[in-house]
Amino acid sequence: MQTTLEEYGKRWASATAQSTMKRTAGSPLAGRRERTQMHDAALKMLAYAPQV
Repeated sequence: MQTTLEEYGKRWASATAQSTMKRTAGSPLAGRRERTQMHDAALKMLAYAPQV
């Protein structure tokens, strides 16, 4: 399987966005269940979005 530069660029952009979110909003999620973790993650993304 060959990886083109275009595909690598997409991965790089995704990793950068995830790293920025973790630095800004913190890595751990408070919820114990998967449903509440997804809810916490969505709230963190909504809180981060106006800053972009």
